[in-house]
Amino acid sequence: MTSSQVIAFLAVLLTSQAAVNQPGNNDTVASAGFGSNIVNGLNRFVSKITNRNGVTNNVTSAVSNVTSARIISSGLQHSVVCPPPRSDPQAVGVGHNLSMVNVMSRVIVALNHSQSPQNQTGVCGTEQIPITNTSGNTSASSVSGNQTNTTEFRTETFCCRGYLKDVFGRCVAQCDSACANGVCTAPNNCTCHGGYTLDRSGNCVLECPCGCLNGVCAANNSCTCNAGFSRVGKICVPVCQSGCVNGNCTEPNICTCNPGYIEDLYGSCIPACSGGCLNGDCIAPNKCTCHQGYRKKNPHYNICVPRCPQGCLHGDCTAPNVCTCHTGYVKNNATKKCSPTCKTPCINADCTSPNTCTCHVGYRMTPGGSNKTCLPVCKNGCLNGECTAPNVCTCHSGYTRDPNNKTGNTCVPTCTGGCSNGDCTGPNICTCHLGYAKDPQILEGNRCIPHCPGGCINATCTAANTCTCLQGYAKVANSSNVCAPICTDGCINGDCTLPNTCTCKSGYEKDLADIKGSRCIPKCENKCVNAICTSPNMCICLAGYIKDRTVRTNNICIRRIKRSSPTFQNWLDNENSKYI
Repeated sequence: MTSSQVIAFLAVLLTSQAAVNQPGNNDTVASAGFGSNIVNGLNRFVSKITNRNGVTNNVTSAVSNVTSARIISSGLQHSVVCPPPRSDPQAVGVGHNLSMVNVMSRVIVALNHSQSPQNQTGVCGTEQIPITNTSGNTSASSVSGNQTNTTEFRTETFCCRGYLKDVFGRCVAQCDSACANGVCTAPNNCTCHGGYTLDRSGNCVLECPCGCLNGVCAANNSCTCNAGFSRVGKICVPVCQSGCVNGNCTEPNICTCNPGYIEDLYGSCIPACSGGCLNGDCIAPNKCTCHQGYRKKNPHYNICVPRCPQGCLHGDCTAPNVCTCHTGYVKNNATKKCSPTCKTPCINADCTSPNTCTCHVGYRMTPGGSNKTCLPVCKNGCLNGECTAPNVCTCHSGYTRDPNNKTGNTCVPTCTGGCSNGDCTGPNICTCHLGYAKDPQILEGNRCIPHCPGGCINATCTAANTCTCLQGYAKVANSSNVCAPICTDGCINGDCTLPNTCTCKSGYEKDLADIKGSRCIPKCENKCVNAICTSPNMCICLAGYIKDRTVRTNNICIRRIKRSSPTFQNWLDNENSKYI
């Protein structure tokens, strides 16, 4: 039995069931539940087959929109009658089961479409895809075995534009609209089911007597349109009083422009050209017509460029018969032609080509320069000066002509104020003699002072490599450049850091009783009790006292106790009890 016969059988069965389950029959709900389960299953099946562009023609929608059906001997077809109004949209009954015939017809249509036709539409080409199969025979004594590779081919189809492959690998048409209550039979071409008609949006809507989009069904099964709509065929369409050229009247007096058109400030749909239409008019979508005096720059672009019939040598035609010279050229008012120019004026030269200068006699091009400046040539050179004219030398700032040079091409430096203990080797630059160095306090840098290479510590360099100690300091033994401070009264437990200034060593402090401040005494952080601080943090007990062992800081001394006294014996017992 074929799939069509099976489904036809189910349809007859459900139709018979619907005839038995008349309104009021107690078995109606149960049978309706049975039919509902089959409807849901077939709905998923049909969706697998007839899905177009992600939009499923839902069988259940057909179930809720019909109340009766009939089987015609020439094949399973259906005729849907408008459903009566229901108070409960979830109620099921005879009409629900009878709609199975409508469902079955859709399934058969889907099955018929699922068969691969001999001349399938939507296929733009095929390609042979190689498939490599590997088969191996392994003998009992061989571990690796022998393998044989064979190459087979499978045919892969490629869909045309507007088609996509479905679950069966067929190229099926795609519709931008949902194509509800219809079938997408060609790209953006929706064929409606019986009882439906196509509206301007590409959707299938109910027709009279079942429905009338934007109107009501009259007694003669024709649409009576609402205000602002007029009838076209079997539907009512909106009316735009001012027309809708290059657009679609989608609502009363509301015009939606067609693809390739845009709405202007006045509400009219005008053609749009990608990238605009420079120097032209957009007369159709992406079609530009150039203004007078202009031409298309490229047939594939909407750009119009000006025309200059006489040509534009060394320039660009920027407007009809208007030539703008290239960089490096300028318009000659007499000839109206572009003549070479130099962006930077030529110095001591003539501009003979764009940004190219030719030097005058007695001049040459600047070495490594921009070929725009020519310098005068001095045959004998110009030391410390600049050749300002052919064989004419001008000294640099800070230099003057050497009176001993007869050619006049040598300039020597000058130092303002002279150069004490040195030689003037550059403008206000003094090079000191041996044993001397620049005085850092003189900004001009033209004074040289004695230099002591090792420096002078607590002393002044008064001559080349000679240090003189400052007041209160004296030379350190075996050193010629180090002077140490002198403390006249010495510095007990400290260091003489400045003249007559004693700095105590670590662990010592100034003796306040010493008026001269030359003596430092040891310092105990914890005050000595019954003891004397003899060195840093070291307490020595007075006579008759001993260290208190109970104090960890070791800075407290207690009176010595005789061994024969009861007090000593009690103390000794207490000490011994600590170790029991």
